[in-house]
Formats: sequence, C-alpha cells, structure tokens
Amino acid sequence: MGNKIIWAFALVIAVVAAVSGTAVAIANPIPTSIVYFATEDFSLSPSQKDALDALLPQLETATKVTVDGYVQRSLPENKNKGPANLSFKRADAVTKYLQDLVKQRSKNKQTIEWVENGKGQPITGYWSPDARRAEVFIASGAPAPVVEPTETASPTVEPTVTPTVTPTASPTDTPTPTLSPTASPTETVVPTPTPTETKKNGK
Repeated sequence: MGNKIIWAFALVIAVVAAVSGTAVAIANPIPTSIVYFATEDFSLSPSQKDALDALLPQLETATKVTVDGYVQRSLPENKNKGPANLSFKRADAVTKYLQDLVKQRSKNKQTIEWVENGKGQPITGYWSPDARRAEVFIASGAPAPVVEPTETASPTVEPTVTPTVTPTASPTDTPTPTLSPTASPTETVVPTPTPTETKKNGK
C-alpha cells in the first residue's frame, strides 16, 4: 500500500513538472540571441560584440527589437531588479550597441521600435551562472508578398431553352352520319273483292 502511494505521488509530481515546463516554454519564446555576463558586470567583450554584429542581416528588416536583462539572484527587495540596476543595465548595454550597429552599418533606414527590460531574476534556472544574461528578440517586418486573387472566369451558362410543345390538333372527328329511320313504304291495301253470290231464281 505504501509503495502505491509513493508511486502515485511521484506520478503527480512528474505530471505537474511536465505541465509547468510546457507552460514556461510557451510563455517564453526562443530569443534570437543571448549575451552572457560575468558576475556583477554589464560590459560587452569583443567576442560578445562580434556575436551581436552577426545580427545585422536580421536588423535590416526589423521593425521591433526587444532586449530583456536578467541577474542570477534577485529577491523582491533586492536592488538588482529595476531600470536603474544590473538587470536593466545589461539590457541597456546590448540595446545601445545594436542601435549603433544599425546606425553605422545598416543600408536600410527603417524605423525600429526598441524595448529594453530589466527583469531581475529569471523564472527558471536562476541558480545557474547562465542567468546572468540578456536576451535579444528581433521581430522582422519583411512584408509578405501580396498574392492577388486570380479571377477565374465563370463559364457562361447558356439558359436551357425548353422547346415549346405545340399540342397536336386532334383530327376533326368525322361526324357519324345521322341515320334517319327508313320510312316503311305505305302498304296499299287492295280489298279483295268478295264474290257476289248469284241467286238463281228457279221456277
């Protein structure tokens, strides 16, 4: 019984961890580039600048660039969190370098919206040295090709003409001749003469 409870508890923990990891992955999109910093530092090394230079082709068509700065540890009362402190300074250092890069080397002079955030401690992995970083997100503004809808000519449907059926005139019935009753010939009755008796007078 005890083993079943332990296994059930372990299963619940595994499910919660999986769901939490999926939620964090959805809430945090993959950055275009990540710059890592030394402890309490926000300066850019030559190798870090080279990595940022490689973003120039994407910056040519960018409309928005967001840079989020983080620190390894940052409690609510810690001064590392906030625009005037370390996490923001890391974001600001990367943002200013990219702005200069676009200004000096970009061929396109499009308007880019720049957003920099000092987010303090990251949601996960705050115990790792990798938490001392700045994440760069580049939103491309390359317009999608406009595909004009092809007008398909609708076939002309000729109206079906229903032939007019003229009713065939029934032949005129030949009237049956009225047969008048044949008059019977008048019989002429010839009276048969009655023989006259001749009375002989004898003497």
